[in-house]
Amino acid sequence: AAALAAALGSERSNAVETESLLRQALALYRAEKWSDAARALLQFAQEHPDDPHAAEAEARGAIALSRAGSTKQANAALQRVVDSLLDALPSSLQHAALYELAWTQQQLGQASRAANTLEKLLRASPSPQLRAHGLVELAQLRMEEGSLNDAADLLRDALTLAQTTPQAVEPEVRAAALYRLGVCEHRLQRYDEAARAMEAYLAHPASDAALAPSAALVAGESRFQLGQHEEAADLLAQVIADDQARTQDRATAMLRLGESLAMLQRWHESEQIFQRYLDEFPDDPLWFQAQFGLGWALEHQQQCDKAIAAYTQVVQKHQGETAARAQFQIGECLFSQNKLRDAVRELLKVDILYAYPEWSAAGLYEAGRCYEALEQPQAARQRWHEVVNRFPDTTWATLARDRLEQPVRRSLPGGAR
Repeated sequence: AAALAAALGSERSNAVETESLLRQALALYRAEKWSDAARALLQFAQEHPDDPHAAEAEARGAIALSRAGSTKQANAALQRVVDSLLDALPSSLQHAALYELAWTQQQLGQASRAANTLEKLLRASPSPQLRAHGLVELAQLRMEEGSLNDAADLLRDALTLAQTTPQAVEPEVRAAALYRLGVCEHRLQRYDEAARAMEAYLAHPASDAALAPSAALVAGESRFQLGQHEEAADLLAQVIADDQARTQDRATAMLRLGESLAMLQRWHESEQIFQRYLDEFPDDPLWFQAQFGLGWALEHQQQCDKAIAAYTQVVQKHQGETAARAQFQIGECLFSQNKLRDAVRELLKVDILYAYPEWSAAGLYEAGRCYEALEQPQAARQRWHEVVNRFPDTTWATLARDRLEQPVRRSLPGGAR
């Protein structure tokens, strides 16, 4: 009897000691002392494999390893938990282990595995909080692989969840979903949805100030594409004024703002913003767009000499379609100044120097109008015939046909009768 009592006492003592070790390990876990918690929990699971709490201790130890930054070790430990111990865990811990495994897989560059793990998590009906996190993380992976429609659907699901269970989904998760949805919709050229998502992000109290400039840029670009230039200008101006904006974002915003102001016929403001761009970003690869925009704004303020000087910079330093258009605008400026022979010379250069049918047709058509103003109707009709024959599918060919159908004006001897 005494021996039995001693044995029972020893078992109780061991059980108390084991329970105490587990309580201490879990206390470290709850205190977020991740390295110590991982060591204590994994040691407990290894030394007490038959304890009913061993599986839970191993799962929490693996999670703690991940949160301590030991990503590679955590990945191996979590993979073992998911492969061998998942059914022994309460559902909430199953879900946490799956989410943490997906996180380590992402950190190790295992995107496909991470996506599969997150899909498994979402099928397991996790809590709204964890589901929202899983949806946003899976959407990011889908974005990176180019599956933008799938990503957008996942993000809309996350936003619906945040709306229906606002207390369960952190504001930061909703903000992240809005931002990523805005990016997806913009890349999909669904500009109205992109603008609304990014504007909601900018208004959200949990939005990241560091991302505000890029969000405003996407929203502004989207409003521009929708032809909503007042709204676009306001958003693009926010980017330029934000000290946290990246240099490239500021440059892009300036270009688009200059274009928006031109569309609004706010010519002086457009001139100022294009000049500012050229002053701040003289070596930017898209300098020629700003240089052309500067000329366009000056031309519409009847400052033709300055406009010609601006266009000439594009013609001299750029070889693309914008140069062809700049050459055309030089001719148009001279035409408006009634320098008709000079205008003809510059307009014909568009066809001679560049291989852009639309602008060749434009230059020839306008040269014909100059010849008409010079009272050289045959030369004018020759140019219009050339437009019709060489560029029949252009809008300029339609205009040229209309001109050719009109009777030739001839000066009568002795003056008008």
